[in-house]
Order: sequence, then structure tokens, then C-alpha cells
Amino acid sequence: MLESGKKLATEVKKTNSKNFITKISVIGTLTTHYGDDVLAKALVTAENNADTRAVQDQIKKLREDQMMGWLNARNTADDVFKLLKIHDDGFSMVISRKLQVLEDYINFVKTKEPRLAASLLTTSLLTTLTKGFGGEEKMWALLQTARLNGPTKHQADVMETSLLKKWADEGQLPENVFQWLRLPNKVDDAFKSNNLNKFATYVDDFNSLDKEPNSKKSVIEIYTNSFGDARVAGRLMSAMDSERTRKVAKKLQAEQVEHWAKSTKSAEDVVKILKIPSDEAAAITRRKLAALQEFSKLKGEEQNLIKILTESLGSKGTLAMTLESATVPSHTTTLQKKQFASLIEDSVTPATFMSSVFNTGVESATVVQKRIADKFTSFFKIQEGVIKPGGLSP
Repeated sequence: MLESGKKLATEVKKTNSKNFITKISVIGTLTTHYGDDVLAKALVTAENNADTRAVQDQIKKLREDQMMGWLNARNTADDVFKLLKIHDDGFSMVISRKLQVLEDYINFVKTKEPRLAASLLTTSLLTTLTKGFGGEEKMWALLQTARLNGPTKHQADVMETSLLKKWADEGQLPENVFQWLRLPNKVDDAFKSNNLNKFATYVDDFNSLDKEPNSKKSVIEIYTNSFGDARVAGRLMSAMDSERTRKVAKKLQAEQVEHWAKSTKSAEDVVKILKIPSDEAAAITRRKLAALQEFSKLKGEEQNLIKILTESLGSKGTLAMTLESATVPSHTTTLQKKQFASLIEDSVTPATFMSSVFNTGVESATVVQKRIADKFTSFFKIQEGVIKPGGLSP
């Protein structure tokens, strides 16, 4: 069939326009010989490559004859999808000339027989393609494959955006779109930058369509229902490392914390969800502690946070080491200062710090433990008025 298409395209290009029209004026003969799909592609190619306006107009007339034949046969857009064998092209269809043919037919019917448009046409080219490839989920999967292929990536991105817009215009529920994107139970896919950003944008677009407050949808709730609080929290922390997902991850984390604060969850629950302490990078631990602080603030539990952390982590020493792991040697964080203040209230002094917090002496203390002790000593002296605050970070 490919050779037939090349042969027809060459013949169309080389033949004198007058002789050509005389020779192949009957479109049915060509269709019988080449088939709808090969003929349609060849005519589009010939029209695009025509040397003169006259030849281009004549080939355009042949294309219209082909479409009129389909219209006279009352072929629907779905029928033409099958006649053009678009399904056989798989993901490469996104750059196929057949799409131009199908779209031209849809517009042709609307122009020539608007009364028949409702019965012969689906609402758009994209709707026809979605139906032809077996539904929303399969259409999206096809585009994901196309995105992995260099020649088809750009057009696949364009069609992805169009498909999401179509769903939004139709008012498709985000829960349905989440399914069509094949994200449930696939946490790695769900947090890929393309999927996370596009789904979050879809939900924002859905919510912007004059929705009642109670009918607005939440990305964080949909993700949590599928993956659970802990997995979502952990993935969002990691997503903040990437420039491509940082903005949406921060937004969703804030929503997650707010959602927790409105629930019956306690600070102890959030410590467990966030898996504090952990052996993760300092940036991750820092974000987890910041999320916990924000939760405590919203919940009105700020005053008890150090006590809660100490009890949850099991000891003052574990808390001190965890807080130190989330900062740099020269910096004393707000939570560290709060722990130091709590220790002072318990009558801990620089002289008793090592034994009270780490159950060890200065001689056997680690470098990190000594650094924490030095920070405590500086804080203690400021509180006692021995020195003025200056070197410590606020």
C-alpha cells in the first residue's frame, strides 16, 4: 500500500493538469484501485506539493469529490476514521496526514450539509479519535507513547493539552480524569512532573468553572485517597527538589497540612505520617519539620510542639540530633531555640547539658553533640543576659 501511495503521489505531481483531470475525474475509480486511506494521503501530499496554484486547485477539487462521496454515502466521522485506517497507525497518527483529511471532512460536512452534521459528526476531531482508539484512557495512553518518540513528541503534547481542555469543557470530574490518566495505584507515575502538573492544572480549571464551594475538587484529596497520607507527604517533599514540580508541590503540601488541621489528626499523628526522624537529606527533614510547625500553628498546638516531638521521638537527645540534622552548623533554627528554652525551664545548664540531653560526658560526646551543646550555651548566655544576641540567626 505504501508503494501504491508513492506511485499515486508521483503520478499526480508529474501529470499535466488537464490530462490528469481527464484521466482520474472519477474518484470512485481511484478509491477502488488505491483505497480510501492511500488515496486521501496521496491527495493531501500532492496538494501540499503542487507546483502551481492551478494544479493545487484541481487536486483540492479531487479531495472535495472524495469527501462528497463519503457524505453522499452518509458516512459518519467515525466511519471515515475506519476508512482511513487511522487506528492502524497507532501513536504515529498524531503526525499523520490522515488527521488533516478527517478534520477536513468534519468541516466539509458542517459547511455542505449542516443539517446532517448532528447525526454524522461527533463534536470534534479529538472526540472522534478518542472514540476510535477505544476511549479516554486508551487515547491518553497512546499520547504518552507518542511523547516518548522524538518525531511525535511535540504534536502529542499539543493533543494532550487539547484533550485536557476538552475534558474540562465537558465538565469531566477530576476523579474520572485521574483514572483516564492511569494514575491510581501508580505512585511513581502520579508524581512525574508531566502528570502532576497537568492534573493539578486540570483540577484548577475544573474548579474555576463557577463551581459551588462544596463541589470544588481537591488534588490532595484525590491523591491521598489513592496513595495515603504518608506516601503523598513523602513524595511532595521530594518533588520540591525538582524545579519542574517545586511550585505545585509546595502548593499541594500547604493544602495537605491545612486538610490535616481540619481533621481529627493530632501532632503525634503528623509526626508518624511524616516519618520524623528519618535518615533523609537535610532539605527533606527541614521541610517535614516546617510542615509540622505549620500544622501545629493551624491546630493551636505550637506551645506543646517540643513536648510532643520529645515524646514522639523518645528522648531529648533524639530530638536534638534530628533538629541539628535539618540545619547547618552555623545556624540555630527556631525549633532548636524552642527546645533550648524548654531545657532551660527544666533547669538544664551548659554544665549539665551533655548528661541531661545525651546521657554522656563531654569527653565521650560526638562532634555533632558538642556542636549542639555549643549552640545551647550561646542561647543560654543570651537568655541569662550574659551576652547580647548577635551571631545567632533569628
